[in-house]
This record gives sequence, C-alpha cells and structure tokens, in this order.
Amino acid sequence: LVIMLGIPPMGMFTALPPLLQLICGWRARHFDAIMGDVCSSGVRVAHNSFGLLTPPEEYTAQGELLAPDGFHPGTGGLRWVADRAKTFLAGPYRGAGSRIEMGPGVV
Repeated sequence: LVIMLGIPPMGMFTALPPLLQLICGWRARHFDAIMGDVCSSGVRVAHNSFGLLTPPEEYTAQGELLAPDGFHPGTGGLRWVADRAKTFLAGPYRGAGSRIEMGPGVV
C-alpha cells in the first residue's frame, strides 16, 4: 500500500510575495487534485489530501505553523501533518484506490 501525502497549501507560505502565494496556492491545489485522480485509479494507492483545509488553531496559535523562514514547516506544521497521517491510517480508511478528504475538525 502506498499513501501519497497531499501537496501542502502553498498559498499559506508567508515567505512568498502575495501574488506568488496566490499562484503557488492555485498550482498546489491543481497538482494535488491530479494526484488524487491518479491515486483513485490505482491499486493499493491512497491520497491523503490537504484540499482547501486550514490548520486548526491548536497548530497555529503559537505562530508555529511555519519555520522562521516562512517556507518550511515549523513545529505546529509538522504536528498537523503527522496528526493528519495518523488519523488517516487509524481512521475509517476505505482501502486502496481511494481519495480521502478529512474535514477541518479531523486532527
């Protein structure tokens, strides 16, 4: 089984200028959707998408979502990704060839 972690929400990367945030955010969502389509047609492949989700406040309250460089994940960002992966693996996983979208309340 291969689980593809979705492309991060690049529109939130504060190191990028606003126009580049918009463009990169759109492209990231576009490529993430393509990855989801590819995974849903595969055997023993699943896609854990970030979709349009915004990290819950518990991951952003301390300003730790991103590292000081504004591009790489910070402590909160890494916890958010790890918790999403853990929930994905332990939750109501529907099997290979599926695309799972986890709502904002799922952490």
